[in-house]
Amino acid sequence: MATESSDAPEPYPEFLDHVRRVSYLNDAGSVLGWDQQVTMPEGGTPARSKQSAALSSVTHDLLTDEHVGEWLADLDGDDLSPDQRAVVREVRREHERATSVPEELVSEISETASNALPVWEQAKADDDFEAFAPTLEEMVELKREYAAAIDPDRDPYAVLFEEYEPYLGLDTAERVLERLRDELVPLIEEIEASDVDLADPFTGEYDPDTQEELVRAALDELGYDWDRGRLDTAPHPFSSGTQFDARVTTRFDPEDPLGALGSTIHEFGHATYTLGLPDDQYGTPLGESRDLSVHESQSRLWENHVGRSRAFAD
Repeated sequence: MATESSDAPEPYPEFLDHVRRVSYLNDAGSVLGWDQQVTMPEGGTPARSKQSAALSSVTHDLLTDEHVGEWLADLDGDDLSPDQRAVVREVRREHERATSVPEELVSEISETASNALPVWEQAKADDDFEAFAPTLEEMVELKREYAAAIDPDRDPYAVLFEEYEPYLGLDTAERVLERLRDELVPLIEEIEASDVDLADPFTGEYDPDTQEELVRAALDELGYDWDRGRLDTAPHPFSSGTQFDARVTTRFDPEDPLGALGSTIHEFGHATYTLGLPDDQYGTPLGESRDLSVHESQSRLWENHVGRSRAFAD
């Protein structure tokens, strides 16, 4: 393929091998995060937070290694293929941001986020925001510090926004969201004020085992690749993984069976996009998702345009 070393000038082959190591470590960190939310014993957080912090530090060290900067300088303007130029461009962007952030801060953010998870889960179960507020404040301050390290002269939210949407201007996102607010809020208020009763065909309670049978059947119908995925439960549904292992989670509310079905199809959309990434580009930017908007567009497409359609229900 175009990213391989056989058709690339020096020092691209060595550079690409290094990039893949960074990617593999990032993916290992994602597996640790999945495990903490799905299968890890409740008492495992003190160790998991240290493990996640250590892995984040090692990954950061590799990404900010001086050799990466040298390789990027050597490859600037070289006769690279379009795919190779894309890899260099994406790694340069990540490298330049990462070199501005102290390794100690990266480690602290990772450890604090891991320790925050059980606090959030308990506060959510108790419907007690105040119990989580101090932890949230700590995370916000750490993220502000992170943004200031990258660019102290810009709005920290704009800096952090680029972590998820590197090529979508914040002004564009704000314009889209403002239009949605301006048009959707009055529509919702009009519906609420009308005398039309919305359909509510589900009454009573539906046990989790029955709901799981339903969502598994839905995943089968949608073509979920069970050889490269699995279904579990989590306090808040999410999907994570790679094109070789894209997992989904859901949750079951006895009084809301459609909630589990909708969230499962939503996460299936994320997983389907991930599973569709090119296998032969795994470990490079060309084998990763484009950005959060593209990812979310796929989950919403499957959840709303397919999962809520009459054809799917029939």
